[in-house]
Parts: sequence; structure tokens; C-alpha cells
Amino acid sequence: MIRRYSMLIDTFRCLSCNSCTVECKRENNVPFGFFRTRIDTFEAGKYPDTFMGFKKAACLHCGDAPCVVVCPTGASYKTESGVTLVDESKCIKCGYCMYACPFDARYWHPVSKKPDKCTLCIHRLDAGQKPSCAEKCFAVAILFGEWEDMVIEGERRVASIKKKMPEANLYKGDGLGGLGVMFVLTKSPVFFDLPERPEMPTSIVAWQKVIRPLAYIAGGATVAGLIISFLANLGKEPEAKI
Repeated sequence: MIRRYSMLIDTFRCLSCNSCTVECKRENNVPFGFFRTRIDTFEAGKYPDTFMGFKKAACLHCGDAPCVVVCPTGASYKTESGVTLVDESKCIKCGYCMYACPFDARYWHPVSKKPDKCTLCIHRLDAGQKPSCAEKCFAVAILFGEWEDMVIEGERRVASIKKKMPEANLYKGDGLGGLGVMFVLTKSPVFFDLPERPEMPTSIVAWQKVIRPLAYIAGGATVAGLIISFLANLGKEPEAKI
């Protein structure tokens, strides 16, 4: 049986040291000024009653990935182990995947001029190794393993900090088929700039079940592309937070 890979990010343990960011850039040769992953900082309250939280931002490898659904060429795809990848040879630079992502997890690569993002270090996984960020996190805030095991560990960690952090919760995205990258959050998802209940956008559901089949009947991929372009309100090169 093929394993579904998963990563667990613990915001309670994260120190914002950015070792994951630096290691990711080194391992994957990410261009200067761009990031496949980074640490975002969030603050709440007023002095002296303040709170600061840190979150590792990157592709969350959704089980039902909107980027895969909207891609007209199959360039965005899922591996059998649950990793979301981009086949550059099939990418036509349409940018639909970037608009569809609920987490703004892709950026335009300055050389290829195509979307790029975290791959969970697929080359390392194929070699039996962990993603580079998980291996280098000395705070043990990044764990990697099988999806079911990460859910169990995430629930255990949430339970262990509930007294100190009453709002603690496990963010795992059931509405998107379960996230391949889950979070132990110390506060609500909204505090960490995450959708409260991430799910497939209505426009993408319509595209998948109704519009795309009709479009291909009517005139093939060109018509399909025009329709999804309209739905996504494409008018300029998309921007991403990563």
C-alpha cells in the first residue's frame, strides 16, 4: 500500500528562526528574493497584554487540490503519495493554479516564468529522506511522516497545550480532502491568516462538474480556458505571498 506523505507544523514550538526557509532555498536552489517557504509573523493585543505567533507558509498539498482541478493541461498533478507537483513541460503559463490556490502558495519563477512552489523535496522523498526543512528544524516544530500518524501526533500536541492555549486546534482541511501539511495552531485559523474552513471554491466546483465538460463539447480546451479565465477574473499577472 502506497503511503500518503504528510507534514505537521507546530506553531507552539516554532521559534521563527527561519532555518527552514534558508535550508529550503539551499536545497532547492530557489532564486534570490523568492521563497518556496517562509515564516510569517502575527501579532495580537496591546501592550502589555500581547501575543505573537509564527507560521511556516508554503504549499499545503491539499488532498483535493484546487490547482490540480483548474489546470487545463495536467501540469499541476498529484502523486500517488499525495504530493502536489508541477510538470513544467506541460505548463502553458496560464496562471489558473495561482488564482485557485486558497493559500497563495505559488510564485512566478523569474527564470522559467512559470509557477513554482514547495515540492516537499520530492527528490529527497524518492531517496528515502525527509524534506530538508523537517530535517533541519531543531525546535522539532516540523514533523514528517504518514498522514494518519501526523493527525494522531497533531491531536496529541493540541491536547498537551490546551491548558496554556485554550484556542489551540489542529488545522487539517477536511473540506479539501485533508491537507498534506497540517498545523497545530495556538489560536484560531483567522489569526494565522488561514481560511476558517478551507474548501473548494464554488466557481471551481462549477468548472469541474459542469462548465469544463460543456466547454470541451462546445469547442475544446480553448473555450474551457476562456470560461475559467472569466470566472477567475483574470486581468493581470497573479501575485502570490510566497
